[in-house]
Amino acid sequence: MKRLSLIRHAKSDWGNEDLEDIDRPLNSRGYKDAKTMAGRVREAGVVPDLIFSSTAIRASSTALIFARVLELEAHQLVFSPVLYEAGLDTFIRALQGLPDGKARVFVFGHNNTITEVANTLTKQTIPNIPTCGMVSMEADIHSWKELENARFLSFDYPKNTPGL
Repeated sequence: MKRLSLIRHAKSDWGNEDLEDIDRPLNSRGYKDAKTMAGRVREAGVVPDLIFSSTAIRASSTALIFARVLELEAHQLVFSPVLYEAGLDTFIRALQGLPDGKARVFVFGHNNTITEVANTLTKQTIPNIPTCGMVSMEADIHSWKELENARFLSFDYPKNTPGL
C-alpha cells in the first residue's frame, strides 16, 4: 500500500515583477497557511517518509515549512526541477519513479497540474486545489511504478472550516 498527498504550494508574492516565475517567494499569507496546514497534518499524526518538491522557491519553501513542522530530516527531502513545469504525463511518470521503500510521500507542486493529477489518479472532480491545498490518496500497489489510479482519502485547504 502506498499513500500519496499532493500539495499545491502556498500563496506566492507577486510584489517584485523583476523576479522570474521560478524565483517568486511566499507572501506572508503563504507562510501562515503553510504552517497552518503542516500543523493540521502533525495533529492528525501523519508523517511522510519522503517529501518530493518542485524546485520553484514557493514550492520548496512550502515543503521546507512542512518538513520543519513535521520534524523531518534533510535526507527525507528531494527537490526536482521536473515538477516545476511538468504536465500530467510527466508528473505521473515522476511519481512512478519514487523509491519503493517510501510508503507515504508528500509531493509539492503547481496548478493546474497538481489539480489535474489529483483528479486523474482519484477519479474525483475537484475544480481547483487552492494554494496550500492538499489531496490525499492511497493505492494498493507494491511499487510506485504501478501507480495509475488511487482511492481518494481527503481534501483540505487553509480556508476549510470543518464542522460548519
